[in-house]
Amino acid sequence: MLQWINKEELGLDKMKDVVILLGIQGSGKGTQAKIICEKFGYKQISTGDLLRKEKASGSELGKEIASLIDKGNLVSDELVCEILKKEIKSSKENGFVLDGFPRTLKQAEMLDEYANELGIRIKKVVLIELDENSVLDRIKNRISCSKCGAVYNLKSCKPKKDGVCDVCGAKLDIRVDDKKIESIQERIGIFKKNIDGIVSFYMKKSLIFFVDGLKDVSIISQEIIRALNSDNKL
Repeated sequence: MLQWINKEELGLDKMKDVVILLGIQGSGKGTQAKIICEKFGYKQISTGDLLRKEKASGSELGKEIASLIDKGNLVSDELVCEILKKEIKSSKENGFVLDGFPRTLKQAEMLDEYANELGIRIKKVVLIELDENSVLDRIKNRISCSKCGAVYNLKSCKPKKDGVCDVCGAKLDIRVDDKKIESIQERIGIFKKNIDGIVSFYMKKSLIFFVDGLKDVSIISQEIIRALNSDNKL
């Protein structure tokens, strides 16, 4: 740690930490996000969940999002970032875990641009590495709770009672977007197309940390937490 830096004078003591979790669909980002949030008192933010929430709210922004989605169009980077900014500004937590955001280089650049305005700093960017075959196998066996969002795997992380969520007791089912192999492969293709640019962007800032997604969930979380605790840049 650089002892001569006056964090209070620079305003860094008031900045909120952000941990970014990147990884191909099925790599376990959601599971690790929950573990990190519990450990550090952060808030988990999934832009996918935020878009669905805003759409359901009936707000003007929600109507714009609904119009795009209903026509089969992608939500723009600008709209996604606007939703994220709104969530961060209204949250009181001392830090955030961004689950799967940014998805494009432009989103990464926009988040960097908004950092001071939002009072945040990127603490670490974690890429959970997993090959495509392992992803397809995991997604095929993945079930989740539509009520609280808890995720399970029929092979490696089964619920205590078949078909019932351990957390809230609601019914578990396969996610709609996990039921079609074409849909899964399309999402994998989009990820592979964008990830190199994002990784390069954060490597230049010395923020990236790689972890093997084939390891046990507890081992992965230990490695991530160790990396976060050893981040003594400031």
